[in-house]
Amino acid sequence: DSRWLSGGRKNNNQLVYTDNHLGSDYELEGRPHYEWIVRTSPGDGSRTAKETNEGICVNYGDTLYLQVNNLDNRWLSGGRGNGKEGVGSFDHLGSKEEKNKKRGYEWIMRASPGDGSRP
Repeated sequence: DSRWLSGGRKNNNQLVYTDNHLGSDYELEGRPHYEWIVRTSPGDGSRTAKETNEGICVNYGDTLYLQVNNLDNRWLSGGRGNGKEGVGSFDHLGSKEEKNKKRGYEWIMRASPGDGSRP
């Protein structure tokens, strides 16, 4: 209970963790850290960039990108670290290395966990 996904935090705005958004004035003032822009493509990095599929419903099986709303050029990325268990908010378009990690920025909308394989 009382935990929300928060991104673009500390460490060069790369940390992602869960926190109590309602737990303090500091966290309440940091509302954009808890807001995620759902996109069907990475866009150009600007939070105000128009979504190419704006107004179209998201369906199970769709691949999505989650951009944190507290600063430009930060998307949720998974499969990080040695055990591929970490998450962070990184600039997907900022370097060749990050562009090559495309699948780490893709999130699949599912109704159930399934067997874990990609559609």
